[in-house]
Amino acid sequence: MRLHLKCMHCFQEAGVPVPISYRSDALESGALEFTCGHGHKSFTIIQCRRHELLFELGIQAILDGYFREAISAFASSLERFYEFYVRVILHERGLKSDDYDEYWRTLKSQS
Repeated sequence: MRLHLKCMHCFQEAGVPVPISYRSDALESGALEFTCGHGHKSFTIIQCRRHELLFELGIQAILDGYFREAISAFASSLERFYEFYVRVILHERGLKSDDYDEYWRTLKSQS
């Protein structure tokens, strides 16, 4: 996935944001370390939910012309959104995370 990030060192030097593209396949942790074109090392934490990131991946795939990859990303995004929704509803109803894990284990094998 290509993320558009800004180097804060370049921003401080130039006074305007200098966008760079960063390619990453592993975004599970949400923390990224990257080096800009001028050699500055930066650290960024992705603050959006997994389903939002997968949706953006699908949009980027369409823009790049990879339609099959886009469909896969949208389907994964929808599944992660369902997972997020179920977590919110179970939390709202006062169920413990152990109950959720047991419930989700059954659904996870079906997707």
